[in-house]
Amino acid sequence: MSQDGQYYHYLTKWMFALNRMSLATKEQHFNAWAVDLVKAVHPHFVQTVNGRLRMFWKMSIDLSQPLVPSEGGLDPYDGYVTYRLLQDYSQDEQLLRKEIDEMRTLVEARYRHYRTNDTLDAGEALWLSHFYPNEDWAKQLHLKASEAVDSLWQQGEFSGNWKRRLAFREFGTTIGVQMHPELKTRWMDRINQLHSLWVEHLFKRDDDITPVMFCSSLLPGYFAKSYKQT
Repeated sequence: MSQDGQYYHYLTKWMFALNRMSLATKEQHFNAWAVDLVKAVHPHFVQTVNGRLRMFWKMSIDLSQPLVPSEGGLDPYDGYVTYRLLQDYSQDEQLLRKEIDEMRTLVEARYRHYRTNDTLDAGEALWLSHFYPNEDWAKQLHLKASEAVDSLWQQGEFSGNWKRRLAFREFGTTIGVQMHPELKTRWMDRINQLHSLWVEHLFKRDDDITPVMFCSSLLPGYFAKSYKQT
């Protein structure tokens, strides 16, 4: 997949990782690099087209053109949360004001219609919603994603032959539910079952995303809003 293009949701994960490095090391330059990345890529992924603000989820390597015309389902929420975390850390309320306002506009236009039937998507929605849980968009994502993961479990999405499943997508759920105390309690036995299953098959598909997601599910602390706050 070399030269496959630039994915917005991969870039935001780099931003988030840099923010966590600043929290872990108490060195501000990592967060500053993440802000620089926002400034560099945001105008390419978020554009006004025919008078309407919209996103593209995948751009060419040089960011000159969209490679896919559609919008990523969670990208507006991902950007909105990530930018706010970077700005909160910087303590400069104007640092990413324009970019945050644009992402807020996209979120407000979409959150009432949010639905999911996917283990990874629902897990990320649960993760994103825990950062600002009292906001209406977060309540909606939490509600619909919580319903989705319970329904997917009952439907057998997390059972059956492991060869026909994708571990990293299931770890999306196991990470997401651990961000909410009531879900974590209800899901703990399920999480342990999934960890016990997949630990035997971590490197059967790949040697990067699956083991990394497994480790993140085992110790998801740095994903949490409360990381390094105590």
